[in-house]
Amino acid sequence: MRSMNLGGWLIAGSVSLLSACGDSNTATMTDGQSGSSGSTGASNTATDGTGTTAGSNSATEATAGSMSESATMNVPTTGDPSGDPTTDPTATSTVGTTDDTTGAVSATDTTTGGTTAGDTTVGDTTAGDSTAGETGVPLGPCDKGNKWTLDADFDKGTYNNTNHDAPDSDQLQITIGGITAPQPYMFAAQTNDGWLVKIDTETGKQTGRYETVRTADCPTCNVSRNTWYPSRVVVDLEGDVYVANRAFGFQGSLTKIAGSPSGCIDRNNNGTIETSNDANNDGIIDVSSAVEFKGQNDECVLYTIAIGAVNMLPRALTIDGKGNAYVGTYSDMKAYKLDVTQSPPKVTKVINLPSTPYGFVVRGDYLYASALGQPVMRTDLLTDITTTMNAPGNYGITVDQNGIAWFGGSGLQRCDFELGGNCVAKGGNSMNGVSVDADGQIWAASGNTVYKFDNSGAQLGTLAIPGTYGVAIGHDGKPRVLSNGAAHVIEPGAKGAPPVSFKTYNTGVIGNPNINNYTYTDFTGFGALNVTIKKGEWTVIHDGGDINTQWSQLVYNTEKQAKIPAGTSITFQMRAADVQADLAATPWIAVVDGVPEQFPTGRFVEIRARLIISQEDVEESPVLSDVCVIKEGE
Repeated sequence: MRSMNLGGWLIAGSVSLLSACGDSNTATMTDGQSGSSGSTGASNTATDGTGTTAGSNSATEATAGSMSESATMNVPTTGDPSGDPTTDPTATSTVGTTDDTTGAVSATDTTTGGTTAGDTTVGDTTAGDSTAGETGVPLGPCDKGNKWTLDADFDKGTYNNTNHDAPDSDQLQITIGGITAPQPYMFAAQTNDGWLVKIDTETGKQTGRYETVRTADCPTCNVSRNTWYPSRVVVDLEGDVYVANRAFGFQGSLTKIAGSPSGCIDRNNNGTIETSNDANNDGIIDVSSAVEFKGQNDECVLYTIAIGAVNMLPRALTIDGKGNAYVGTYSDMKAYKLDVTQSPPKVTKVINLPSTPYGFVVRGDYLYASALGQPVMRTDLLTDITTTMNAPGNYGITVDQNGIAWFGGSGLQRCDFELGGNCVAKGGNSMNGVSVDADGQIWAASGNTVYKFDNSGAQLGTLAIPGTYGVAIGHDGKPRVLSNGAAHVIEPGAKGAPPVSFKTYNTGVIGNPNINNYTYTDFTGFGALNVTIKKGEWTVIHDGGDINTQWSQLVYNTEKQAKIPAGTSITFQMRAADVQADLAATPWIAVVDGVPEQFPTGRFVEIRARLIISQEDVEESPVLSDVCVIKEGE
């Protein structure tokens, strides 16, 4: 097994990237529901997940405090960072090519719905000419307060699963054994209505509601949203969301929706993003209000593409953290690999599978799949060879940090594909969605019960929550659970102890609080950030002093302690604005070989560095030793 033991930490393979519906082994009008009814087809339902501890800190060199899109999971032991984190991610990142020598790597950049996203790294370059300081001694372009290299310098920024802990001081590395927090929101597909609702996981309020097919992009898709049947949902590294539309009897599809206005498309070029929002702050999106609900005119619905032929039923969905999405079509047993660094994405490979794909999770070079009672699968993505195991009644899926797959079904099933044969039953009743938390504990939704197990599969306790279906881990380490008419946050209790309690969120609309939710995949993004890859992030804001400043170059890793081992990468993005508060709504721009794709312009420049371990057998972090941002003309 290509196993990755990051400090022995078993990270909940949260992403029940499996999501499915509770139908029989044959495709019916819906995954367990008739085409016209709102009933869920599984005998019991499950709700979504768990979360990770947050604790965000940020600080900047500017006067107003940093605007960072990432919640902070670990606080440095030095410095006193402060400021307000933001929660609106934008672009889609790509992982660059790497080597195990000191210096930089370059990566391809991406554009996501009008937002430039790909991050790239810079080689060992030096700055150009210098200017004279007050003492008459020439100042280099990186000696004007625009370089970060010591602990005190890095402490001016925001950390998310990165550190400069001794003995590795004056450099940044991923916190091995730590957690990267997803954005503080979640998504629920409302399958009978063709909607996707966005919920703030801090307040429990609805913040957006979207139609899940953009019909202008998909002429073969049916125009009636009641025929789309969205279900599988996965959140990417930026906080953007993909949703698969099963479309029983019609054309199935995949839609991408931006997680924040900074990633949206101003299609009418009026300088404003028209998107769903809770304008009156009552916590419910009013679908009868043209202000709160935009329907087909929502500029954060980025694109829809058809997947497979008519009635092939996209029932499995995941991303790999390397710029690819995988969509499984149930009826013809195929996995479509799509390059999502392009907008719209392109299909780059089609893999034939031996069972009907019902849910996907990627970890390293393996694609894991549930199969709605048929043999579960693990496909080697380097060879396209698939191995199978028997997991009775399998339904939802998650994978832990040791590469062990866990399936909901006829009770919890533990599957070690290195051993093969039959999976091991671990108890509990018929289960739907499953997820793994930061302590390696497994959460499972089973109709009116949510189970908690330790990583051996021993049951730790239960909570009675009506109609539960999906589970995913939130930004704060707590499970978020979806039931067919509501969402819930669980107080998980201590590691190894039973869960304590839960609180309910309203996912309905005015006049109908019981809209049917049907999602049990990685609807928070926790799994993508912590199981599919291992990621750390550092963000900083620099005050250039002058308005309309053009930022033309980024130099980094010029010192000997810098390193980028094989299977890892360091990537960068930049954005700028004359008013610091405007940074959060400004799209990120990719940096390619030390030069941004287009020069960010503004007094305040924000830099985002991403450190990524993309191979499951790599235990060593890349090291960021120093960073310098340079103005045009310096």
